[in-house]
Amino acid sequence: MLRLAARTAIVAAACYVIKLVLSRFKYEKAIRDNHCSKPCKYRHKDPFLGLDLFIEIAKAFGNGSFLETNRHHFDLYGKTFQANSWGVRVIKTTQPEVMEAVYATFFKNFGMEPLRLDVGGPFFGKGILTTDGSFWEHSRALIRPTFSRAQFANFSSLEVHVNRLIDLIPGDGSTFDLQPLFRQLILDTSTEFIFGESANSLTQTSSLDAQKFLQAFDDAVAGVGKRVMMGRMRHLVRDKKWEVACRTVHDYCDRYVAAALEQQKESSPKQGATEVDKWVLLREMAKETHDPLDLRYQILNVFSPGRDSTGILLSNVFFFVARQPSSWTKLRHEVLSTEGRPLDYNTLSSLKFVNCCLKESLRLAPFATFNQRMCLQDTILPTGGGKRGAEPLFVKRGDVIETNFYAMHRDRDIWGDDADQFRPERWEESHPTWAFMGFNGGPRTCPAQQMVYTEAAYVITRLARQFATLENRDPCEAWQEEMRLNFQSKNGVKVGMVATT
Repeated sequence: MLRLAARTAIVAAACYVIKLVLSRFKYEKAIRDNHCSKPCKYRHKDPFLGLDLFIEIAKAFGNGSFLETNRHHFDLYGKTFQANSWGVRVIKTTQPEVMEAVYATFFKNFGMEPLRLDVGGPFFGKGILTTDGSFWEHSRALIRPTFSRAQFANFSSLEVHVNRLIDLIPGDGSTFDLQPLFRQLILDTSTEFIFGESANSLTQTSSLDAQKFLQAFDDAVAGVGKRVMMGRMRHLVRDKKWEVACRTVHDYCDRYVAAALEQQKESSPKQGATEVDKWVLLREMAKETHDPLDLRYQILNVFSPGRDSTGILLSNVFFFVARQPSSWTKLRHEVLSTEGRPLDYNTLSSLKFVNCCLKESLRLAPFATFNQRMCLQDTILPTGGGKRGAEPLFVKRGDVIETNFYAMHRDRDIWGDDADQFRPERWEESHPTWAFMGFNGGPRTCPAQQMVYTEAAYVITRLARQFATLENRDPCEAWQEEMRLNFQSKNGVKVGMVATT
């Protein structure tokens, strides 16, 4: 019996080795036949699973140097190089040309579903963040029209929440932290936009049910992050806390979904969103699909990026502007020139320097610092191969492309010697489209992009009208990373502001 087991193990091992050799031969032949060149390689100590890189990245996460550690790798190995992650070839890049090829030219050849659905599916289900193909198209079709309309229609709701924010800001110049206030503001506006009912965190009147939902949401997203870090080992450990958090979030969403579907049944077929003073995403989606599970997962896929993104963007704008008094003076001068005009979409779009500050903050501290796509069919990219990344690159089915936006946004070859400096004026010049990925690119460009810009510009304008001065009160000048749901400023945004008289 033991001999049989031993022989079986030997045969299995031999078959595995033969499979690897044949796969390697086929890969090398495809490179030669298509006149491609290999990218540079990360120098692994563990060439089989790449555990050395995994440990290095895990340590960097822990000590707050994840972004700069990854950026340093590009300094060492070039703008495109390959590494091993749990036995999978990962091609890491900061080249705009490679990003254009992956996200646009060969869009259908690269997908997110194989990377995300198994890892995040138990929580996020199938939605715009986790799927490809026809279901992704279905999700985007449900979401996009509402975002397009909401940027014009939701100013009255936004005004209420910004008024509450202003009431909480000390106007006597005393030191306070803007970052948690901005996060609460966007939490309140996003819950109202998505569910139709605000969390009201700025007024400290959140229901106990809403508080439990928000805590459970944080726990669930953190659990998804752990599953990503564990890679193929994630199935070996059962996280009961994560499972409870997922159920709590799902139950909370299901109640709002049921209410939206019931309201849809009772409403007149001709009744439209013009009969209410705001657009509610769930209400609008319920007009298109009556599947409660579909609706649950669709709103979760929107709430996850929407909950923090605009709040972090606002925090970063004030973080950088507070350290550059000339930028605050210039910004405020532009804002005050609109005094007497309604703060609508047209007025906010006309604020050129405000929008320059928004883009410059997104460049230095993007929402998504990197992204990944799995190759779904063998593809030849026009660049990325060779030591300089200038030769064609063969990407095999099953390979992963990891695009690092943080490192690209600070690439001196693209942005100049002052790439690490906050200089909004650079956006008065022209830049290559694919060198800036603040909201991704190609068909998967964030559908909320214009709504985020509009909402952020509204908040900045209101504060610039209300407060004459903005001063940095943090002895640390540099922006330092802290990973929560997204990367944000580790030290917050400690400032002093003096109200206008």
